[in-house]
Order: sequence, then structure tokens, then C-alpha cells
Amino acid sequence: MDDLHAWIAFSQLNCFSLSQKHTLFKKFGCVKTILELNSKDFNKTQGGSPQRRLNFPFFSQIDQRNLEKTLTWVNARSSNQVICYADKRYPFLLKQISSPPLILYACGDVGLLDSKQIAIVGSRKATLAGKQIAEQFAQQLSGCGLTVTSGMATGIDSYAHQGALNNSGRTIAVLGTGIDKCYPASNKTLYEQIAARGLLISEFNLASPPRKTHFPQRNRIISGLSIGALVVEATRRSGSLITARHALQQNREIFAIPGSILSNTASGCLGLIQQGAKLVRSIDDILDEFSEFSARNLNNKPLMLTKKHSFGSVEHKQVIELIPDVPLSFDKLFTQSGLTIDQLCSILLDLELDGLVEKLPGNQYLRTTR
Repeated sequence: MDDLHAWIAFSQLNCFSLSQKHTLFKKFGCVKTILELNSKDFNKTQGGSPQRRLNFPFFSQIDQRNLEKTLTWVNARSSNQVICYADKRYPFLLKQISSPPLILYACGDVGLLDSKQIAIVGSRKATLAGKQIAEQFAQQLSGCGLTVTSGMATGIDSYAHQGALNNSGRTIAVLGTGIDKCYPASNKTLYEQIAARGLLISEFNLASPPRKTHFPQRNRIISGLSIGALVVEATRRSGSLITARHALQQNREIFAIPGSILSNTASGCLGLIQQGAKLVRSIDDILDEFSEFSARNLNNKPLMLTKKHSFGSVEHKQVIELIPDVPLSFDKLFTQSGLTIDQLCSILLDLELDGLVEKLPGNQYLRTTR
């Protein structure tokens, strides 16, 4: 089994969460070693017997049909790639987020992953004005050398991608499905254009359907790849605000287009501005925050951001142990944890993404497994 096979197999293991896989990789430094572990060697590293039954070696649990299907897809054409966490092409900024994908399925120009990116997101049910703003801002920002990154949803996302393409600019679509599925189907032409002239990426296995849980998970990649996120239109319950939340936790800049207080599609953006997002009227309001990335020198400046906590940290374990099998309010959890609000929010998001904690109405949390 070569490195690519091993990484794909490791990513498809169902017996560990994403953060647990990162902890294992940090401990062993080689996924092939992890896949070949026997129970004795594994238990030594855990300081005793595991709390649940595991089947060894781990590679025996891999669905060989899925693995072969993936390898067939990779070999089908040169633009199809699988980029693993240890690959030198794995984007630097994405490695700094709290839940980086183990692998990225990519179709198109993978060199765009290391370009300077601006996320442009917003409502699926956008107004005509919102669509025009998204397209124009994407066109102008791509003209300054920034790559426009979004989620290829209907509405604002689609117009952002199209604006970049109109200017012969660069764009990346982060999918909430397997990379071989176009969702929504109405975006088939845009999907093909981005594959040919930009980049499609996904962390989900081939043929993965558009599950509801995929899109919040997808959003952390959109913001994680970018130096900032622009929200064009959003309601109070818009998924775009999840992207903004991720951006905040990832130390990214957040920008918002203002709108009428009478418009429901402006309420989310106005809320972001109230909370400290920068009000944007032109691309200058965005570029002013990145003076070192002006049109003149945008493509030759290194980018460094503060690294967040590591996977499997003491704080992660502390929080998961505090959450009972009955709903617990955020306020009580905050009091008991001794963490800052930012630290607790970030850790809870990690645990939600890993399926270990469920967020309930009323800002309450429930532990889903023990």
C-alpha cells in the first residue's frame, strides 16, 4: 500500500473521529503504521485497554470497493487529484484551522490552493441587487489578484464564482457533496466551468450526497482557505453566518455588505456589523485591511496567522467530560470549564463537527456518545 492508498484508507476509517485521527497521526507520524497496528501496540499507546471494541489491523475495515473507486477516479484524468494532510501541496492556511480535513479531493488547478483567497458567501434566496453586488465585487477583487472562494450554492455563491470567471479570474468552489456530484444540478454549467478554469474541492468521499450536516462542515474550509470572508446578503438564520462564525474563530477578517433595516435578507449582515464585522461599500474597504496584499504586491507576500490549539488537547477532553447525557446550557458549561468564551466556542465547534456533541435550541449542548 503506497502513501496515497494509505491516506485515502485512513480517511475512510469509521471507528475514529476526525480529531482522533489527527491525534493518532501526530503520535505515529505515518498512516501506514496506524493502519497496520495490532491491539497490543495500540493499547500501549493508549495507556491501557480501549473503552470500546476495535478490530485490528485497521486496514481490514476499509471498504475496498470505495478505495478502488477513488483510485479509478484519480487515474481517470490528470486534473483529478487527492491531496492528503501530509502533502506539500496541502494549503498552509487550512492546516491552521481547528479541524482540517485529512484529504481534499480536487479537480482543476490545484495550484490555486496556495493563492491568496477571499471568501464571498451569502443567501441562496438572494435579491437581484445582492446577486449584482456579489458578481461585481468578485470581478473586481479577482482583478486585484485575489482568488474568489465560495460554496457553489445557488444565489450569492454562484454569482461570486461567475464574477471571478467573467474577469478571467480565479475561483475555488468548496462542495458539500462528493466531488463527482454537482449540487445543485442547476449549476452544472458553472460546475464544469470551474473544473476547467478554476478548482473544485471536497473533503467528502466520492458519490457522497448533499446531506444537511455537510454544509456547515464545508463552510469551515471556505473560511479556512481565505484571508477574509465577505457576507453579501444573509438572513438571521442563514448558513452564511456559520461561515462568518468559522472565520472569526480562525482569526480571519469578516466583512459585510449593509442593507435596509426593513429587509430580511440584510438582517444577518447588519447583525454581523453590529458585532464588529467591517461595513463594506467598495472593494477598497476590503483591500484597506490587507495593505500588504495590494494589487501591486498581492502575489509575493508570505501569509502567517496564529495557530490554534492542537487536536486532542486537554481542553477538548475536559469539555467533552463536562457535557452530560442531558442538555447543559452554554452558560453552565462556561462556568464549569474555566475557559474563555472564544476557547469554549472553538472547542464546542470541533466536537460538533466530529459528531460528539449536539447543539440544541436555547444554546444547550448534549453529549451524543460515551
